[in-house]
Amino acid sequence: GPTKDDYETKIDKQKGKQMRLEQEKAGSSSSSSSSAPTCGSCKEPGHLNAKSKECLNYKATLSEMLQKDFGGIMEQFTRKFEFIRNVTFRAQIFVSSYIILNQSSDSLSAITQQNVWYSVSQLIMGQEVTNKKFLSNEIVFSFVAFRQTHPSILFTLKDHKITGYSDSLSAACVTLATTHFNHIVENFERRIVYFIQIKLKDVYKDTPKGFLYIMAREYCYEHLLGSNGNPKWPKQFDLVRIAHVNQIT
Repeated sequence: GPTKDDYETKIDKQKGKQMRLEQEKAGSSSSSSSSAPTCGSCKEPGHLNAKSKECLNYKATLSEMLQKDFGGIMEQFTRKFEFIRNVTFRAQIFVSSYIILNQSSDSLSAITQQNVWYSVSQLIMGQEVTNKKFLSNEIVFSFVAFRQTHPSILFTLKDHKITGYSDSLSAACVTLATTHFNHIVENFERRIVYFIQIKLKDVYKDTPKGFLYIMAREYCYEHLLGSNGNPKWPKQFDLVRIAHVNQIT
């Protein structure tokens, strides 16, 4: 029958087996390395081109760079800006409607105040107004009526949950108040002149609009300025009308 190997023979067989395993491993590694793709951009193995994130020349997308620099804060700011835009957009719609329907109201001057815009925004968000002294009952009642006709004017926190919006909303309301104030100041003269022109048209119905505008601008408006004005009677009108025009203005 077969004889058992002596001690030295066993040692030699174990060494031979270990050498074969090491040779096979080395051959496999060499084969794998030689078959790995090489990048055409950075010349490193393991990927094909610069589109791979493993490439040294990989260019990250905008969203990847924002995510790297800002993390989760980026999403929070994006949601906040969208929320503020929706609220202030609706606030402007309501205020514009209020101005049109209440042209003779004493509360129209309030649209140049930041606190009023913030209070209107609170109404838009379905909140209770925190500083009621800045918002007249007339505006509140008008909003209630407007909301009944146009329920989409609401953009409530209940339906659009968000926190930390107060500072951003306050800044937006400052911009709205300043914009309306500048609009009134920059267009004050033009509005007065056109108003006078309309009044003159009621009296001088057959006079061309162009002549009435000249009368309103060169004489009537300057006459209203008193000592600061320099009224010039238009040559298109006879002097008999001066007293009558002065009564209008």
